[in-house]
Amino acid sequence: MNRVRALAALLLINGLLAVLLLTLFRIQVVSSRDWSARRIDLVAASVAQRRQGVELNDGRGVFTDRYGRRLTGFDDWALAVFPEAAKADEEQLSRLRSLIGAGKEQWDAFIRLAKLPAYWPGGDGTPGKTPAPLPEKTALALRALNVPGVRVVKAGRRYEPSIGARHWIGYVSEDPGRAAAEYGLAVSGDGPRLPAGAYRIGGAGLERTFDRFIRSAAPSMLYRFVDGRGEPYPGLGLRQSQPERSSAPLAVRLTMDLDIQRLAEAALDAYRVRRGAVVVLDVRTSDILAMASRPDYSPYDVNPADGRWRNQAVSAAIPGSVFKTVVAAAALEAEAAEPDEIFGCSGSLGRYGFHCWKPHGHGILTFREGFAQSCNLVFAEAMRRLTTGQLERMAAQLGIGRRVGWSEDGWMQLDGEDAGQLFGSGTDKDDDGVRVQTAIGQRDVRMTPLQGAQLAAMIARGGSALEARSATEVRFAGGRLLRRFEPHALAGPHGRGGISPAVARTLREWMRDVVLEGTGQALQRARWPLAGKSGTAVEPSARTADGRAGEQLEHHWFIGYGPADRPRYAVAVLAADVKAGSGHRAVPLFGRVMDGLAAYEENRAH
Repeated sequence: MNRVRALAALLLINGLLAVLLLTLFRIQVVSSRDWSARRIDLVAASVAQRRQGVELNDGRGVFTDRYGRRLTGFDDWALAVFPEAAKADEEQLSRLRSLIGAGKEQWDAFIRLAKLPAYWPGGDGTPGKTPAPLPEKTALALRALNVPGVRVVKAGRRYEPSIGARHWIGYVSEDPGRAAAEYGLAVSGDGPRLPAGAYRIGGAGLERTFDRFIRSAAPSMLYRFVDGRGEPYPGLGLRQSQPERSSAPLAVRLTMDLDIQRLAEAALDAYRVRRGAVVVLDVRTSDILAMASRPDYSPYDVNPADGRWRNQAVSAAIPGSVFKTVVAAAALEAEAAEPDEIFGCSGSLGRYGFHCWKPHGHGILTFREGFAQSCNLVFAEAMRRLTTGQLERMAAQLGIGRRVGWSEDGWMQLDGEDAGQLFGSGTDKDDDGVRVQTAIGQRDVRMTPLQGAQLAAMIARGGSALEARSATEVRFAGGRLLRRFEPHALAGPHGRGGISPAVARTLREWMRDVVLEGTGQALQRARWPLAGKSGTAVEPSARTADGRAGEQLEHHWFIGYGPADRPRYAVAVLAADVKAGSGHRAVPLFGRVMDGLAAYEENRAH
């Protein structure tokens, strides 16, 4: 009996050893490049653990503007320094320091800090991953020195500060959690450590929404092999990896016009907008030509908590009187009020604490004049003639309370676009006090600058609704088309978006009145005849630590188009968090953007 048991135990042990050997054979030979459901490349992971170096290029595809001008992905001469440089000849190092303008103490401090290969960054001499560009003449002279442990290379830089559009384009970050969830990559504790850059993924903006098109499996690197102590293997020298990208889609062509983007950002900075946005659309197509946002941020130094990276152009804010355009459209469409119908404004509704912005009122005026003068009491009365459902349907047809960016099968080109709203959760939508506040774009109403520009574009082109495109196509490295994003109509709640041509025509006349005799008269000095609608929204007062009311802030808006007689551009501007009583910031900001567009058109014509 004991011999039988011993034989059975021996067979079991041999079976287990056979299974173990087969598993090892599968891991090391059969599936070494495609291990487990996560498809882990064990060979690449093993090699990566023995490599130290600097990244030459992140391998990601690039964004270009509508004319093919590159917006991301630039190459510069740079100085890559490996720890072996500490042992270089002092005479060579002295000549090197002279060429890069570094003192001996600065260079020595850099070498002490650079425990791993790093780029010479200039400035304070702190080792960096992002290379400092070198003039070509300096680069060639450094290359001729042939200092051990130092290499002059062409290094990639993802972003160029002068390009701007940082909120629209977004940023890239190392995010193992999202990379694992979206691409099935192994994370720490759940598989081998993957090559550098494997967890890099679009963190926000177009970098995030187009990540599946432009993501790189691995960057190209200049590296050396090291042993377990981190010492370089003798005789192997420096090597360069270049991932295969022969068929990868590399270029996403945006609707952006880089010149218009720059003038929009310059306008925000000229008026010192601390939080706000400018959106410029092509009236004919609703393609986004510019989308500028403030406050600014660096895509190389992102603090997710401070929100500076958030695109204010697609973030909802209280719109104030620009929302009266929606109420006017609803009233005209429902024939609840006639353009020449007479209204009266005494300055106060007499209830709910509801007042007109003009203390003693506008007196007697027509619906049309009420729009030009932005009379609160006229629009409170117009709202009372509408049902809540009528306003909600019109808002949806005009793109308020829904996302208006280009989308297909649940995928959206724009990242983080707010839908906005008319009423908050739990609000009694049929309460009279709620409705009159809603009529003037206060209380719960929220909309984005992009929605404001869309509203102006719809009216300017006769009422038809189109989704706002950010990109038109994606092409492979060799130029072959991968995907084209055709224009999409913006559907309404009952299939038809936008408004009737007759209502659009009326609103075009009224928006021109705003400039000729209403709240936008300062725009009469513009280079083009303009049309639009102003808005001032009161931000609910914040409280100080001891419970007192804080400083009253306002959001200043203007939406419109130009030239008024032949609309080419639709523009929305928002200057948020402006101190109350400091003058309307959005009207001159809108004028500056439009004057810039007029100059741009004149330059193109010559």
